[in-house]
Parts: sequence; structure tokens; C-alpha cells
Amino acid sequence: MVKAEFDGLLKAVDGQLGDEELQNVKELKMYMLEDEGAWALGENFINFLGRILHDKSLPPAARVHLLNLLSVATTKDDFILILHQDRREHVIMNYADDVDRLPTEEQTALSLMFANMFDQNGSSEWLLYISEWQSPHNNMPISNIRVTTKVAVNALLADSAEMQDRGTAIMYNLAVKEVKTVVSIAFYRHE
Repeated sequence: MVKAEFDGLLKAVDGQLGDEELQNVKELKMYMLEDEGAWALGENFINFLGRILHDKSLPPAARVHLLNLLSVATTKDDFILILHQDRREHVIMNYADDVDRLPTEEQTALSLMFANMFDQNGSSEWLLYISEWQSPHNNMPISNIRVTTKVAVNALLADSAEMQDRGTAIMYNLAVKEVKTVVSIAFYRHE
């Protein structure tokens, strides 16, 4: 399956990637097929993800194949290192925040990736982060947990049983996780 997804990705972006981006594909292949660690992915790997996910001049098939590859990668214990590269730009979450406006094939692949991220503790905790940033689409505050919930609800409301199963899996995993936050409680005495 993984080799077929790489072939599909390369076919979908045929002639549209630069040398550096083709190197990113090779690095991802090393990470996925040769069992290299996340260290094999270059510093600009997150920029490559951003290009594929956000560049609408690329065909949707490119995003679907990349998301399917990432769905498999999420089961690796060091996938969290890729997510940590995305703390500043929020490439993955800004893309996922548009889940309800994506083609069905992209929604399906994205929901699988989110469901699979609960396989590893680090990735699942990343999905629950409450730190907010401004959405580039509507300037509203968003966070990882809000986007994760949006992906889950979108999948639950889909017409496809496959999507509904993925939404159910995400919601189940959210329910059994403890959202980490600091809550201040003020105690007042009336005298």
C-alpha cells in the first residue's frame, strides 16, 4: 500500500515539484520504507507538506496520497517530531480546519490520519493542545483540540459509513483522553 501511495503521489505531481521537494519525497520514503527515524526528514519537510496541502494548483490526488502516507506514518513512535516542526506555522491544522470545504476524498484521507494519530501517545496529546492561534482563513482563534473536534464531527455527519466509523473512532479516543489544561480557581470568603 505504501509503495502504491508514493507512486500515486509522484504521478499526481508529475513535473510540478522542484528538486528540493523531490528530495523531501525521497526522505519521506526513507522514513516510511527503510525504517529511518524522523531525523531523515529535512528541516524544510514541513514546507513540503504545506505546499502539497495548501497549493490548489496541485491536483486533489496529491493531497489524498500524501495524507494516506501520513496516516501510516502516524503509527510510528517518532511521528510527533514531525508534528513539532509544525508548531509555528500550523500547516497541518490550518489545512484540517477547512475539512468541511475539502473534496470528499481529502476528507476521507484526513479523517483516517486523525484517527490513526491516536495510536501514539505523543501524537494523540498533540491533537489535544489548547494553545490558540488566529486562523488564516477567518481570523478566528483556533486550536488543535478545536480542529480535531471539527474533523471528528465532520466525519460523523458524513453520508459515508467509512467516514462515520472514523469520526466515531476519533470521538471515542477524545473521550478517553484527558485534556491537559491549567485551571485557576479563585476562592473567596465573605466576611
